[in-house]
Amino acid sequence: MSGPTTAPPEPPLYWGQRLPNFAEATIHGGRFELYRDATRGPVIVLANPSPDMIGTAVDTASRVMADVNVVVLGEVRSPETEPEPKAILPDAAGTLRRALFAGRTDLQAAIVADADQRGVDAFAIGADLPERLAAALTPLRRDPAEQRRATAPVMVLPNLIDPALRASLLDAFHAHNEEGTVSITRHGARADGVVPTIKRRRDLTLKRGDPLYHAVREAMAGRLMPELYKAWWVSQLRTEAFYVASYTAERGDFFTAHRDNTLPHTADRRIAVSIELNDDYLGGGLVFPEYSDDRWRAPVGGGLAFSCSLMHEAVAVERGTRYVLLVFLAAA
Repeated sequence: MSGPTTAPPEPPLYWGQRLPNFAEATIHGGRFELYRDATRGPVIVLANPSPDMIGTAVDTASRVMADVNVVVLGEVRSPETEPEPKAILPDAAGTLRRALFAGRTDLQAAIVADADQRGVDAFAIGADLPERLAAALTPLRRDPAEQRRATAPVMVLPNLIDPALRASLLDAFHAHNEEGTVSITRHGARADGVVPTIKRRRDLTLKRGDPLYHAVREAMAGRLMPELYKAWWVSQLRTEAFYVASYTAERGDFFTAHRDNTLPHTADRRIAVSIELNDDYLGGGLVFPEYSDDRWRAPVGGGLAFSCSLMHEAVAVERGTRYVLLVFLAAA
């Protein structure tokens, strides 16, 4: 067995998924479209708030960070204070609220999404509105911009695996794992084996009938695939394999520079994703030596998505253990 028999609980509404696009006339007679007009910064969608709630949301957002798009749904009036929200959409028929809030038009609720318009939190509006908004927005603040002249064609995506699913994957790994193997061709045939000069790590292969396999596949379909299509026009991929792997400092674990599609049985691999399951370790990460010596590391629960044709190396962890979920997507 590689995991529990039941899937972990669902994350908040739209967590890790891009909000659906929507458009409607504003109370001022203009037209607002999410994908067109929310051009910079996170998005807060408020359903049926009072004017005071709108003012609280706008004020809280402006104190935490610049360029937050506060969008209001419902036949409510604008607060008397400045600044105003990005848009107030009457949504007289309730179409937008039903689409965004699980069929409900009567809720006083909020959805918070990052600058990529992917959900990070959803909750009923209460007296703790400032605290909830600040807690959701604060991790979204970015470091000052830097000019870059060398980088690898890698996509860094947060919020691919939610905390409950991460915990279930780690529990399954600790219940059963084995020494990682590599695939090579010997005398014209596939030969898998432990080759410590090429790779040293512990692995758990998720079986297709396992509920954890299904949970990971659903997470990739809802949170990863729309981003691959938006950025690279990649679609029509199938899940080829899921692994949980560990790189431990005491063992000196590593994986030398390699590509993921150079053998006959891996030639149809298209996209690899390395998803961080913990962040309580030092060192480690991926290097793409064809492009730079930079070490790449996604935030916990997030991942690095890249072409299986790219040379990459998993460097040793300096302290602790790095746990990753490895996803391979192949041509359909």
